[in-house]
Amino acid sequence: MGLTLLHKPTSAIKHEEVCIGANAWPATLVISAHPRGIIVIADNYAGGLDDPRNVFFSKVLQSYGLGTLMCNLRTAQETHDGHKELEIQLYVARLIDVLTWLENQQELAEIPIGLLGTGTGAAATLIVAAHETERVDAVVSHAGRPDLAQAYLPLVRASTLLIVGSQDHKMLEFNRTALNSLLCKKRLDIIPKASHQFNEPGTLDVAAGLAGHWFEQHLTGNSAQGY
Repeated sequence: MGLTLLHKPTSAIKHEEVCIGANAWPATLVISAHPRGIIVIADNYAGGLDDPRNVFFSKVLQSYGLGTLMCNLRTAQETHDGHKELEIQLYVARLIDVLTWLENQQELAEIPIGLLGTGTGAAATLIVAAHETERVDAVVSHAGRPDLAQAYLPLVRASTLLIVGSQDHKMLEFNRTALNSLLCKKRLDIIPKASHQFNEPGTLDVAAGLAGHWFEQHLTGNSAQGY
């Protein structure tokens, strides 16, 4: 694939735990002095802010000069009851709450926003991007189900990257279907020898590097202008 990961040094000026919206969604915000953008990594599975994959992606994105907002969008009761995954439309509503929170933070309001989603969360991020064309500049779907947002895909204006493992045959089919429906700037990257969980050595590094590079290139604040 020819990708070289560039872990650029970044000095965070803010690294704090925050609560978002009326439901006080827990989140971890890391932001550097002059970020290229803020990437919302919103978890809809069990594991929340401690999920090692989310933590890893956050650190790689930060190395590209990007701020990250890693959120757990499940209530304490949902977590206690063992809800592993949110319904897509509920997840969409909660993601929009996160965007509103960012917009209301004076020091963050003008920074371009990207969304990173996995699984059905990828469908939710694309639905949000379709609704919020002026607030979302770029989307990355990692091992996601963008096809579940099929009706909304032609409305997405944010630059969209789909990342899938070459051994994840069913997911690859879903993503190819979604790619054909997207009318925005788009790309499908297939990572050799990677399965759905990206457990193979080095494959998660490649996926995170691709995401970082995509956000670095496409967080311009001009997504609503179209392509």
